[in-house]
Amino acid sequence: QVGIITIVLLVFTLLLSDFFDTMGTVVGVSSEAGLLDENGKVPNLGRVLLIDGAAAVAGGAASASSSTSYIESAAGVGEGARTGFASLVTGGLFAVALFLTPLATVVPAQAAAPALVAVGFLLMAQVRHIDWERYEIAIPAFLTIAVMPFTYSITNGIG
Repeated sequence: QVGIITIVLLVFTLLLSDFFDTMGTVVGVSSEAGLLDENGKVPNLGRVLLIDGAAAVAGGAASASSSTSYIESAAGVGEGARTGFASLVTGGLFAVALFLTPLATVVPAQAAAPALVAVGFLLMAQVRHIDWERYEIAIPAFLTIAVMPFTYSITNGIG
């Protein structure tokens, strides 16, 4: 028997996890793309979070994994992608790749390592913007950077 308190706690846990995952991704990718405003904030952040939340709800309603923003997007931004057109091209290529899935099983998972290393370089480039003299900023930043590789998750690194 699952009570209402259990359901509320589960929903709240998923909300926090998705929120921190999205915020870490959006801020990192926006910073790399040079899309932050003069105060270092993401413009239209409310719209970004609304779309991400709606996609997560739609994924859950369809009994699929939640659709969310991925930090791997930083690789595309690092190569020059700045608009939604890059997302459309990527989506089209994924649609074509659906028919090539049996062929893709031949490629080992280790083949993705160079892309992940490139994403790591792009993310670490943002470390120079951290104020290392202020401990209230430096300690959480350091712990986040240190924990992420061990948990294989930005969300776990932040949380």
